[in-house]
Amino acid sequence: MALLQVKMSSEELPYAELQTWRIDALKDYCRKRNLKVSGTKAELVARVFAASEMRIAIEPTAEERMAQTEGERTKLLKMPDRTVLPDPLLLLRDG
Repeated sequence: MALLQVKMSSEELPYAELQTWRIDALKDYCRKRNLKVSGTKAELVARVFAASEMRIAIEPTAEERMAQTEGERTKLLKMPDRTVLPDPLLLLRDG
């Protein structure tokens, strides 16, 4: 599985090699890029090959997006003198 993980992230995927991948690996590659996962193996191979050629990036998970949003909000609340303003969303919630 480790070899598959390296290949899945390298983006240089020869068509002939993709034909040797198992269906679950092809679907996993598609899922990580928010692509359709149904179809025959030939369709999945073609979809993965096209995605690798177009360099379609892996979509961040919900947890990763939440962390990024939290980090951006924290940056916005920092003042030039390094003090941090209270979070307006928390002030609204507390009433």
